[in-house]
Amino acid sequence: MITDVESEWQLFKRGVLEAAAEFCRYKRVGLPPGCQQKSSWLTRKVQLAVKEKKAAFKKWLRNKEPSSRVRYAEARKVAAIAVAKAKTDSWEKFGEVLESSFRTANKVFWQTIRQLMRTHLKRKA
Repeated sequence: MITDVESEWQLFKRGVLEAAAEFCRYKRVGLPPGCQQKSSWLTRKVQLAVKEKKAAFKKWLRNKEPSSRVRYAEARKVAAIAVAKAKTDSWEKFGEVLESSFRTANKVFWQTIRQLMRTHLKRKA
């Protein structure tokens, strides 16, 4: 009896997956689709400033007038200032939380320090 290889493979695959689903558990790794993790500094105000900058840039690309270039430069400065301020505030808040965890939860403090060191070393390599 000669059968198609593809149909045999599908039959085998279905059997293995059904057996695995029945006897093993599924584990979801990472974030669900569409739910990307946001940075703590990426607030609504910062998002609006960046969106305005992007719109001004696209407008400047469409018509290369000096007025649209000036508008884009202003929007770029406003967005850069908003991002810098938000990042600074976020790091200050993180520092305060880290300082309080040093006093109350020493283990959490050192776990966070080790995690930061690992990510910093990965970036350098």
